[in-house]
Amino acid sequence: MVLLLLLAACRPEAGAGAGASSPGAAPGSAGAGVGSPSPAAPPAALEVLLPLAEVRGAIAFVSGRTGTVQLWVMDADGTDPVQVTGGTGTKLHPAWSPDGRSLVFAEADRGLSDPNFDLYVLGPGGLERLTETATREASPAWSPDGTTIAFESDETGIPEIWAIHRLSGQRIALTVDRLADLTPEWSPDGRRLLFTSKRDLSCSPTDPSCERHLFVLDVATGEITQLTSGRSYNGDPAWSPDGTTIAFSSNRGGGDYDIWTMRAGGGGLRRLTRAPGLDLNPAWSPDGRFIAFTSLRDGNYEIYAMRADGSRERNLTRDPANDYTPAWRAPPADG
Repeated sequence: MVLLLLLAACRPEAGAGAGASSPGAAPGSAGAGVGSPSPAAPPAALEVLLPLAEVRGAIAFVSGRTGTVQLWVMDADGTDPVQVTGGTGTKLHPAWSPDGRSLVFAEADRGLSDPNFDLYVLGPGGLERLTETATREASPAWSPDGTTIAFESDETGIPEIWAIHRLSGQRIALTVDRLADLTPEWSPDGRRLLFTSKRDLSCSPTDPSCERHLFVLDVATGEITQLTSGRSYNGDPAWSPDGTTIAFSSNRGGGDYDIWTMRAGGGGLRRLTRAPGLDLNPAWSPDGRFIAFTSLRDGNYEIYAMRADGSRERNLTRDPANDYTPAWRAPPADG
């Protein structure tokens, strides 16, 4: 079952707003309120699909299935989806704390066009506002020791990677340059931050001349190393739990965006998905055996899972609304 503490911590607000745009743009059909399960995904009969008995834990994700864009949590096999946030604001970019008891996420009161995103933490003590600025803070990532949350912020006029201490609230900019630095992700040992960067913030991913690449920052020294190159747009980086591999989305090779992997030090590129439609937002299972991701192959955004070698792809959500940006949590220690 999904975390009961998240249900207890929810503070739903009255009212309902319009769904956000892309992905999750199309609002889901009106449904049950906070804490009400939606229908489970029907079992698939094909043996080529990922055996659901192999996947464990819980997956947080974003969904518009109740008319507003909220956070949901389901068992990793796609069963028991439960809405865990409420209100009219658009919730995005969920990330689990290392102990699996809390979620940090971004919220925009007026949808994706709102220039002001703030960060919140939902945990055993309820809902806590982490940032309150007139700028955009998004894509939070919890450090492995739980003390620090990295995020992207345009406080200086262009997105940079920042960090905030969980207890003191002290903030510090980790990158300061003329490039747009986005989507930080901690290495499992907490010594490095993986992020993406592009020279032109306004260039579209659909523009063949628009490039976005993966970089890694040594937190202690400030040294930055570029990992990808060439005429390609690369995003959504995620470290494998053992720190040896990076999964990411890319349009390299032409056509759609697919899920790729590479060695943590660079090189060893491998394409995992090839289905028509965008594949984005890879998220490793805590044991490193599987990868969940967002896919547009069915005409709307759904959460899929596959083995880490790209085999046995399977739709976990199967809902008419858009479901995207998975974040995987380990099962409780007692099973």
